[in-house]
Amino acid sequence: MEENVIVVSDIDGTLTPIKSSWLFIHIILNSVYRIKNYIKLYLDDVITYDEWVALELGLWKGIPLNIIEEIIEKIPWRSGIESIVDLVEKYRNKVMFIAISGG
Repeated sequence: MEENVIVVSDIDGTLTPIKSSWLFIHIILNSVYRIKNYIKLYLDDVITYDEWVALELGLWKGIPLNIIEEIIEKIPWRSGIESIVDLVEKYRNKVMFIAISGG
């Protein structure tokens, strides 16, 4: 009997050397100085997690989606990622790959 396999991995800091893709985007968009206030509000329990995310995403309002996609595509992958992609592709009928990002 053949079994299916689920492969689960974190993305930021695991599959990429970047610890936070959100921070990477903010650095490129030069909005890092503004998010510091938002994280403080969240950590001090002044705002909820959802409000924090909404405030950060609000900084990207008006930026075309293709620009955000171009920034994300600049995030480097760790060496060896090709092997993982090849394995998942080879066994795609038997393997489900779930990528998790904590933001």
